[in-house]
Amino acid sequence: MKTNNAALRRYCRAVGRWLPCSRREKKRILAGLRADVSAFLERTPGAGTAQIEAQFGQPQVIAAACVENLDAKELLRILLVRRRVAAAVMAAIAAALILWGAGIVWASVEWNNAFGGSGLTRIIDLG
Repeated sequence: MKTNNAALRRYCRAVGRWLPCSRREKKRILAGLRADVSAFLERTPGAGTAQIEAQFGQPQVIAAACVENLDAKELLRILLVRRRVAAAVMAAIAAALILWGAGIVWASVEWNNAFGGSGLTRIIDLG
């Protein structure tokens, strides 16, 4: 029974990773899938992930079937939101790297000014 629950979780998680829809839609789809897979596991107690995939299909195939049922406008909206989120994350990473680099340059300039300014070695002949 414990193996069945683990197989059910793994399969639903794998399908969920491939679904490009909103959280609400993903939860709805996965709830239906979870119910179907649970019914299958009750009928076949020793089944694992391989048997689940043989019965229902690979996670990519299930996700592709769900995407085919989505409205084109909804799918484009989802993809646009994902692209905007990815762009915002990349912009934040770039800004953090620029600030980090500016901090290093500023620290090196301060270090240079604190220890003589020009960075040249002066040799003084006392003899």
